[in-house]
Amino acid sequence: MRTRQIVRKARLAGVEPAFTSLNGTDPVSCILSANVARRNVTKGQRAMAAALLVSETETSRDERGAIADAGGFSTGRLGQAQSVRNHGPELAGAVMAGTMPLNEAYAEARQRKEATESREEQARRPGRG
Repeated sequence: MRTRQIVRKARLAGVEPAFTSLNGTDPVSCILSANVARRNVTKGQRAMAAALLVSETETSRDERGAIADAGGFSTGRLGQAQSVRNHGPELAGAVMAGTMPLNEAYAEARQRKEATESREEQARRPGRG
């Protein structure tokens, strides 16, 4: 939502909007640190939330480390969550809902990735004749 829309809707609701300048702080880290502590969520759910917010191609190793630190989980958990996001997006929803642990979702996503890679490898092989 654009800023003007937010301001207009807040004022219609009788609320004066408040904004905070991040002054160079990573927005994802800021969001995670401000919100994950408020809910009773697992580290796997925190990592999944972060994976859904960030792109692995647009974040550096240092940024991923800062995001993991802010969320209270390891960069390895963030990597697992990113793999689930990429190879089993519906599993990401189950992790977020708390109906499937990240470890289980990651195992399933890895199997899917390996099956896809195997099919692609077979498709590249010359036919038998």
